[in-house]
Amino acid sequence: MAHNTKVTPDLGKEIVKMKVSGMILSAISRNVRRSKSVISRVLKLYEETKGFELNKATGRPRKTTMRDDRAMKWYVMKDPFETAAGISKKIKVNSGTKVSPFTVIRRLKEFGLKTCYPATKPTIIKKNKLEKLSFVEAHVNWRDETCSKVHFSNESKFNLVGSYGRQYVRRFTGDWLNSKG
Repeated sequence: MAHNTKVTPDLGKEIVKMKVSGMILSAISRNVRRSKSVISRVLKLYEETKGFELNKATGRPRKTTMRDDRAMKWYVMKDPFETAAGISKKIKVNSGTKVSPFTVIRRLKEFGLKTCYPATKPTIIKKNKLEKLSFVEAHVNWRDETCSKVHFSNESKFNLVGSYGRQYVRRFTGDWLNSKG
């Protein structure tokens, strides 16, 4: 027998037609390639409801409202580098709903926002590039001894913006680079 026990409404109608025509459960089971327990469950559902609609929305109710979900999306649109824990804290402060960072991640995935590493971009602005170029052109004839006496301050790593750890950015699928990140 097949392992697939999902029954479409069309298959349910076919099962009921076979039962009405007088077929026994084992014959119907062989015919539609489903177990006898599935056949009896479909027939019982049809007797109770006269249809094949299954119950909607089983499971635990959502903790967040639509407004909370939109707020989560808005926080990410405002700052794509915002962490799930940070958004969780903001939701708790603003609406009083305590949600876990994992819930925030699931809600953002529902909106199509995926987490990825930010693109690495050069941090040198045009003005600094021009100053470096003019310095090099002015001192192109310096020898190695003279160059070793000069201390270039940009050789040390100073992290003025962001963190030293791994940073993530949230983007819609297909967005690679935009002005915010």
